[in-house]
Amino acid sequence: MTRTLNLLSARYEIPFSARVTARVAALLHDIGHGPFSHVIEKILGVHHELWTQRIVADENTEVNQRLRSFDPDLPEHVVQVIRHEYQPTYVTQLVSSQLDCDRMDYLLRDSLMTGAKYGNFDLEWICTPWK
Repeated sequence: MTRTLNLLSARYEIPFSARVTARVAALLHDIGHGPFSHVIEKILGVHHELWTQRIVADENTEVNQRLRSFDPDLPEHVVQVIRHEYQPTYVTQLVSSQLDCDRMDYLLRDSLMTGAKYGNFDLEWICTPWK
């Protein structure tokens, strides 16, 4: 996320608060995932993004308390990203979309670690700003 924001900021002004929100949301967007990834969601009947929102928004969690100690509005901003309600919208798209930072990371990492070619792509080309 940091790398993508740095590349984008070469052409666009990105407010500090949006950068912080994007980086924190990228780190925490899957904190509500249970073991065995999406399979557990079918068993429990609760989507991991809902758990993520609960963990981030609940003032009794250490996650919420640490975020609030940095910025009192940060937990709500992260929840807004998870809900696809945050403005500017590019932050949400970088965290969760068809070509988000998480997907680019795990596709390349999984391809490298497993030897599968399906996830191999040119990250440098995708992240290079167009002129």
